[in-house]
Amino acid sequence: MNARRLIPVACACGIFLWSLFGQLNHYLSSWNVSLFVGGLLVTFPALRFSHRDGWKIVVLLGLWCDATAPVRVGLHAVLFLTAYTFVFQLRDRFPREEAVFGVFIALIANAGIFIALTVALLMRNPHPFAAIPAVLIDLLVSELFVAMVGAWFFALQEKSLEIAGLSLRREQRGLL
Repeated sequence: MNARRLIPVACACGIFLWSLFGQLNHYLSSWNVSLFVGGLLVTFPALRFSHRDGWKIVVLLGLWCDATAPVRVGLHAVLFLTAYTFVFQLRDRFPREEAVFGVFIALIANAGIFIALTVALLMRNPHPFAAIPAVLIDLLVSELFVAMVGAWFFALQEKSLEIAGLSLRREQRGLL
């Protein structure tokens, strides 16, 4: 597959989702709720792209997320790359082209990244256990959001790649 077009198109889709999620978080802030969709950024590259192209996309998206978050530079990138590697290693055992399976994997990856990020950030809090109820609500709302928009985001990425002249089906299956 042509990596010179694949990586920018996939990153643009991830940046679009992250921007959309940022706006939604802005509107939800009055209710003290925030969303996290990192699992969606990791899952599609892990399930559908080659290892070399996928990890580049995931690291770039992780650095993009780091730019807007109050965390150390590279934290999202490391967490995304860890989740990517885990999903990539297991992808041959599952129906990776199924949207329902992709959403299921995105839910698991999202929860894992969210929990790891939360643990990293709660260590700075003087009263970490007081934040647990709010964290659990954020996790629940994030998982519901990922479940609702997961299939749409996967279709957006596939259609964007198709518009750019890259067909995953042709590349992966050898079909015309």
